[in-house]
Amino acid sequence: MPRRIKTAEDYVLENKDFMVEEVRGQKLLICRFCRVTVPIVTGKTASRIAEHLVTKTHLKLKEPPNSDSLCQMSLAETMTRFKRKREEEKDVAHEFVRALVQSGTSLHQADGLIGNLFRKRSPAFKTLPKATQMYEKYLPEVFLADIEHISDLLQGDVKIAVTIDETPEMRGDPGVAVLITFCDAKNGWYRRTIMADMDVLETCNAVSLGMLLQRVLTKFNKDWRDIVCICSDSATYMKKLCDDLSKAIPELKCFPVRDPCHLLDGMLKAALQSSELMKNAIDFVVHSGALFRYARELKRKYFSFCVLCGSKERVIPTVSFSRWFSVLEAVNAILSMWRPLTEFLLSDDAKGKKCEDLRVHIDSDVKKSTLYCILRFLQENMTAVVDIIKKLESESTLVYQVFSIIGVNVKHLLESRLDDTFSDFGTATCSLLECLPLGKQRSVEDQFRKFYFTMHEKWLAMMHRNVPSPTMAFEVNEASLWYSAQVLDPFRKGEFSPDFAKYSFIFDRFNTSEGMCTQFNAYVAEPVPENVNLEVHQYWHGKLRQWPELANCVLAVLALPVSSANVERAFSQIKVYMGRKERARMTKESLKKYCMVYYNKFDL
Repeated sequence: MPRRIKTAEDYVLENKDFMVEEVRGQKLLICRFCRVTVPIVTGKTASRIAEHLVTKTHLKLKEPPNSDSLCQMSLAETMTRFKRKREEEKDVAHEFVRALVQSGTSLHQADGLIGNLFRKRSPAFKTLPKATQMYEKYLPEVFLADIEHISDLLQGDVKIAVTIDETPEMRGDPGVAVLITFCDAKNGWYRRTIMADMDVLETCNAVSLGMLLQRVLTKFNKDWRDIVCICSDSATYMKKLCDDLSKAIPELKCFPVRDPCHLLDGMLKAALQSSELMKNAIDFVVHSGALFRYARELKRKYFSFCVLCGSKERVIPTVSFSRWFSVLEAVNAILSMWRPLTEFLLSDDAKGKKCEDLRVHIDSDVKKSTLYCILRFLQENMTAVVDIIKKLESESTLVYQVFSIIGVNVKHLLESRLDDTFSDFGTATCSLLECLPLGKQRSVEDQFRKFYFTMHEKWLAMMHRNVPSPTMAFEVNEASLWYSAQVLDPFRKGEFSPDFAKYSFIFDRFNTSEGMCTQFNAYVAEPVPENVNLEVHQYWHGKLRQWPELANCVLAVLALPVSSANVERAFSQIKVYMGRKERARMTKESLKKYCMVYYNKFDL
């Protein structure tokens, strides 16, 4: 008796996941969940059904065993699942782009080993787009997401401080970065700095910078009245920008804060150029930093010489004359290896133009002793100035601390050095001076005094140009921001006038309500906090309920920038990224988007 051939209905009775549909007069088996069609072929249908039942797609789409309904998915449900999958793939691409950009890695790595590794090992990355699509589609989307996040942070009556600076080292044209600093009420009322815009301008002047600021304000729905501070260096076009804005926009009431670090930098630079001895010493330091660059054989001979002398092998760091940290670091290195370095330069192994230029400064005992004395003098005095610059550039320094740093520390540094004797030159310097011949000793003393005198005169000149109404040699007017902000320190408020009118020029920029005066008087009358370890920011954060208007205003004042160091840090980070060869063809728009995502590092 012949074997009975199974029909479509027989397979459905054996497998409830399938159903029978007639298509063009032919009966087909169709999965209830996946809509997969299985043709009826003698000897193969059962195996194909078994294979399909164990696939991941079928198991994922199949309803739970405890479900009473075994109906097929509707078109709307299928489209919802498809859209959800597409959104997950898009989110993965956005996260990958953000991770590459924030780590300073080129997006072209998506086509390289990194992209191949993720596609191979992670199922979520199997549909990862190519680098070209990341640049054209996903990087702009990530950038727009950051812009929306910044707009959310700045929405409402949030006062902002603008820090703006330029660098000539961005793709050959002036690169200008605009940073916004504000008090972030959503994250603990702390100072927060973000990059709001970055552009490469053909010309950098007051007009182009004004247009750039207007574009930033429009982008984040802010107004000129929302700006309470414009922080910049002492460049002429920046002064002109502030003057033009104050004339063109009467309602603009902002503090034109000049970067005190830039003023100290100019003071130190002028002092180092005050005499031939100082110039020669700096010339020796700069050339020493470049001695072993591209000179492998000379470096090998020097290391061998150090081993014979029993000294540690060390290379003098490269010097950037405009970065006093690198100059001081090189001076410290030269003094620590003075004996092996000078003996090597005077030996027969030191050959070449670089060695000859350095040998001129130490070819006699008097020159050698004089140079060592000057370097020790520079070490002691530059350390004092650099320490002040570090305090001002620290992200933890607040506006009420600036006056005590520049009005007290700088004053003590300069006035204590203007004595007729050389007792304040430094202990080590005084001992070295006594070892010099009498005539040379007096000459070097005169150069040291000229160094201090130049620092003093340059500081006064810059303070008169950049700080409003200086009344004393190292102080600013009591109506200035740096001086008046000291009253916000609850531990020192008793040292200043309790008259609110003297500080109204600060508070009026944030809040003009009548309750400010009453709350300020209550603050002045309150006893000094007993907890000496209490930070000023924590003190005012705890007063938000007691004095809401005053505390909000003070926290906004404490969020003001005290220097343009944040912009300089941003440029330093960007230069490291832009120095790579794969960035040579990057457009200005891509550069702007990349730099803003790279600097802000939002975790969205």
